[in-house]
Amino acid sequence: MDTFAAYLKAFGQLVEALPKLLQQSLLDLGQQGWYFGGNFTVGQSQQLIKRVNSTPKEQRDGVLCDWVDEQLGTIEHRLSEEYQNRALIFEQAFWAHRNQKYALSVPALLAQADGICKQRLGVLLFDGSFAAIKRIAKRQALNGGTAIMLAPLIEKLAIVESENLRLAKRQQLNRHAILHGESTDYGVREVGCKAVLYLDYVNWGISALANARSEASRGE
Repeated sequence: MDTFAAYLKAFGQLVEALPKLLQQSLLDLGQQGWYFGGNFTVGQSQQLIKRVNSTPKEQRDGVLCDWVDEQLGTIEHRLSEEYQNRALIFEQAFWAHRNQKYALSVPALLAQADGICKQRLGVLLFDGSFAAIKRIAKRQALNGGTAIMLAPLIEKLAIVESENLRLAKRQQLNRHAILHGESTDYGVREVGCKAVLYLDYVNWGISALANARSEASRGE
């Protein structure tokens, strides 16, 4: 095999592997409580990747928190514009976050993730380990990139871990433990930033599914 043919073969294998690598990376981040969707530009994403890669591993959560706090205004505006009936809740939840009252902001933001899913798709986000969301996603003809980025939304990650698994961890983003009063240590900046990013990610994912369902209905 000549050099050029070998290069083409290697490049083809790389391209084929990239979607799986990207999906696994998103799932790994989600398992740690960090969720990234399609709401940010390529430039913003590249800037964040550069900052994370230039930071020691043990300090990366802090870098991600800094980045989330820089995006707060954009995220709040996006949510308030899209869900004007929830604007007051967002205003107060983001106020609490900015004033480091994370024990107030985190439950409010997680509750809104359920709410916007019910409002847009007519199902509860956390019902039966995302069973309803999985059914909706399966019925839609999603493009490859969207399907990959939706993986953390419908997989059973830390945010919905069972009691036995979550009791062994501290200060994690787990919906049941927080909203049902089981957890008492979530009032910290890292969990607060994860909750902000999770709600923004859920909004992106739910909107992608709702738009795909609407397009499919028009085509019938």
